[in-house]
Amino acid sequence: MRGLSAKDPSPESTLQSPGDKVCQSTRGVHLSQAYAPTLGLLIFLSFAPTVLINIFSLLFNFKSEVKNQLELQNWYFWFMVFFVIGVTVVGQDFVNFVEQVAKQPTQLPMVLAEKMPTSTHYYLNFLVLQWVTHAMNLTRYMQVTKFVGFSKIWSEDDARALAEPEDQDYYGMGSRTDK
Repeated sequence: MRGLSAKDPSPESTLQSPGDKVCQSTRGVHLSQAYAPTLGLLIFLSFAPTVLINIFSLLFNFKSEVKNQLELQNWYFWFMVFFVIGVTVVGQDFVNFVEQVAKQPTQLPMVLAEKMPTSTHYYLNFLVLQWVTHAMNLTRYMQVTKFVGFSKIWSEDDARALAEPEDQDYYGMGSRTDK
């Protein structure tokens, strides 16, 4: 039975059995199991703009950075659609999914509609972590971290100049509009 003791009102006194301690220690495990797959995908997707920009620089000769960001926006959008929606909906049953679509290609929307409800928890976790990512980006924590680190070595003006240019692959208009 849980309750506050009259002698000791601390939270530790509310634990009455060893099972309560085990239950509290597994909360972190459940939380990590809930967010780990989504966090893994977000980390993977955060490297995609840089990889795409490197591919563009090897294959194309864009005349301006604006054109480069526009191409990044177009390609990154479809990349996100495929990996966020497509892969999570198909899941581990890829062969069965391909067989269903190959037999009746016009039934693709219906197949997706059948499989998407099983991924709702994943999408809810994805939305929460996206909010966290955007909130972190609004604080410009990387620029502050770089400024603090550089100001230990260089003058404040030099540290500001070194910390200020944002990584245009990740923070540029092309990838920022698709997240």
